Amino acid sequence: ERLFKQRDDAEIKFMESTGDIADAYRTELEKHEADDAEEFSLLKIRLESDIGNLQRHLADMKSTYLLNAEKLEYNYRVLVERDHENAGTLQIQRRKIAKTREKLMKAKDSFAAMDKKFSDENMRLTDDHRRVTEQFKELEIKFRTFQANDRKKFK
Repeated sequence: ERLFKQRDDAEIKFMESTGDIADAYRTELEKHEADDAEEFSLLKIRLESDIGNLQRHLADMKSTYLLNAEKLEYNYRVLVERDHENAGTLQIQRRKIAKTREKLMKAKDSFAAMDKKFSDENMRLTDDHRRVTEQFKELEIKFRTFQANDRKKFK
């Protein structure tokens, strides 16, 4: 009986110490759960805040993208329109250049014809001048001859 009592006492002591250890573990576990719950709550709040910030940033980037896409589309339409206008202007300028070249060629041809005409006239007038000058010299010689003869005759 004494052994049973000792055994019962030892079992009670063991159960009490096991209960104390279990209580200590439970208390420690509850403390860790509370710490983890607090840490989880803070992490959840921070992540939700990050998600909100990232969603706002995404919305901003989408609006910026759409604005830039609209600007690019507008600029593209303006450039296409200007290209059409420039193509028309280019055709007009090419026609003007062609007409101007044609006028230049006509002016060159006219100049060449007038130059030839005036050169021919200059040659003709030069020949006439030479002929008249020779006739004048001959006439002068005849005049001197007649003058000399008249002096001899009337002296």
